[in-house]
Amino acid sequence: MRSNEILESERVFGVSGEKETRMNKDGKVIVGFLNETIENDAELREYEKTWGALTSFLNDYEHLKGLRHLTQKDIASACGTTQSAISRLERLRGKPTYELLRRLSEAVGGSLFVSPMADVTVTLPYDLQDRARSLAEKKDVRIDELMYAMLREAIDNAEYRDECN
Repeated sequence: MRSNEILESERVFGVSGEKETRMNKDGKVIVGFLNETIENDAELREYEKTWGALTSFLNDYEHLKGLRHLTQKDIASACGTTQSAISRLERLRGKPTYELLRRLSEAVGGSLFVSPMADVTVTLPYDLQDRARSLAEKKDVRIDELMYAMLREAIDNAEYRDECN
């Protein structure tokens, strides 16, 4: 199915923890291409509504899993489930419970965040996360406090520039 191929290709980017380019072989930005493709295809829009959040979760989960060199067996043990159950989840075979997503997040060193306000919620790109951690440490603040202050300042400055023009 075309939907699976496109969302699977989106999910595998950034797994290695390396700085990601998110460009395809033609130089087109992958995320923009995927969003445009989904917007123009009713079947893909429905698929994205059903699986988009889980696909996004799995992208971040696999990124953290790769950074920590964890196996499915390691994660299954930490979550109190089987390696085959973890494998099914990673291949989008079933809909996990909130509790399992929470345990998976903790197993890879993360924490689960769920919000109905996805359009105004930001996930820091992987290539900026270490820089943000370092900056927060230097300023002796939590990362979420740093990001809140930086976003507020950037939006306030953009509004001010717009008012001046």
